[in-house]
Amino acid sequence: MPATLFLPPAAYGAFVRHSGLATRIDALTGSLRDGMRWEEIWDVSLKLRNFFLRQPVPPELAEAVLVDGFRGEVLLGPQE
Repeated sequence: MPATLFLPPAAYGAFVRHSGLATRIDALTGSLRDGMRWEEIWDVSLKLRNFFLRQPVPPELAEAVLVDGFRGEVLLGPQE
């Protein structure tokens, strides 16, 4: 079994807001529609995956999750 990490929903939300990914995700998923070919859906999913892979995790969030255990008290600057 590969090593895994449970990321609490509040930590995920903090990351998405802090990184500005929320706007990019909304714009990309807005292009989804019924009747899309699987290749089009695959393309959207790869773009979403790459959004996350290319975005660094803020050090304060990484520490909160990995060292302290995340309890939602970490605020990551201005929310977008």
